[in-house]
Amino acid sequence: FYVVAQLAVYLSLISVTVSVWREKWVKSTFAGTCFSLSVLSVAVTRPHSEGEGMGALGAILFAVFLAFIPLMLILVISVLRRRNSSHASTLIQEDRLKYEQAFRQLIAQEMNSIMSLKRKVDETLRSSGESTIRQYHRLKAVNEPSSLEDQSYRILENDAASQFCGISGIDRRTIPGSIDLQNPVQELSVLFNHARIAHVLLRHKCQQWALQCSGKFRTRDPKQYTLWSSAVEDRACRAQILWPEVKNPKRTVEKNARLYAGDVSRVVDIARQEIIFETISDLERCFDLVSADNEVEIVRAKNKLDVHFFRDEHGSGFRNLHINMRIISQAAMSLGVETHICELQCIPEVIAHIKTQEGHRRYVNFRNLMGT
Repeated sequence: FYVVAQLAVYLSLISVTVSVWREKWVKSTFAGTCFSLSVLSVAVTRPHSEGEGMGALGAILFAVFLAFIPLMLILVISVLRRRNSSHASTLIQEDRLKYEQAFRQLIAQEMNSIMSLKRKVDETLRSSGESTIRQYHRLKAVNEPSSLEDQSYRILENDAASQFCGISGIDRRTIPGSIDLQNPVQELSVLFNHARIAHVLLRHKCQQWALQCSGKFRTRDPKQYTLWSSAVEDRACRAQILWPEVKNPKRTVEKNARLYAGDVSRVVDIARQEIIFETISDLERCFDLVSADNEVEIVRAKNKLDVHFFRDEHGSGFRNLHINMRIISQAAMSLGVETHICELQCIPEVIAHIKTQEGHRRYVNFRNLMGT
């Protein structure tokens, strides 16, 4: 019993440390109680030679004394975290003020469009039906594919596009267009394979939408944005566009560990693109196009352009519209990626101008200090 009680002391102390650091206060309180009981058990069951007994009162006092250890641990970690958060906030304070000033300017100029966008996003959220979105596999097929399906798969495997995307073969035992809600993706390698293919399809869709709503894309010059309707016919102009790449694997692993407790299926922004708009009305028109596109299924939208959007005091202040979607086109189904969730960021140009490489480095430092 003495050895078991000692082991319980160590485990409960580790649990207290982890719970406090992750700000799980209920769990830390429970772990602290377990620590106190474990210390009491150690004191009571500790073997001693004849005449050296601690006695019940002494054991209880000893346990109460040692119980102050997790309390002091909680206090020290809380102070350090608050100090860390304060320091992190000062790193991006200047950028946050710039973003807020730019957003107030947008409110003054386009309040009607901002409110109209809010209504449309809220309506989309009500109809999406998914609270926590995840990456899922397809449903497994019960029967083998027919000869016609088998022939189409062989054609697909030899297709130049599939070879470009790095596909060596498609699983013929799954059902195209289906989602297995009991089988989330838990392998990063699978997630990245899907993302690299979906990334190309998402870029093509963004080009279609940008053409109809005066959308712009970043160029190699950080101060310039190219109107896609002008770049379509200008090869030199298209060559200057700086297309976003798939999310860095290192950052993906980091985010998965910090925010999702190792649940790979909750990472939904590996394949991502962005479109920049001169006005909120153009951005709203883009959202209308995405919502009406039969080849796209919106699963979540985060509207940071909402005047009522909760702004954390330690947040970056960056304002945009996040749209998470599945591309369910025939091409996506043929390539086996119609279940993969991508991300589109719609950014007002006045906000995009503030975002710089130097500012992004400050944000990365802030993110690391905050553990997000």
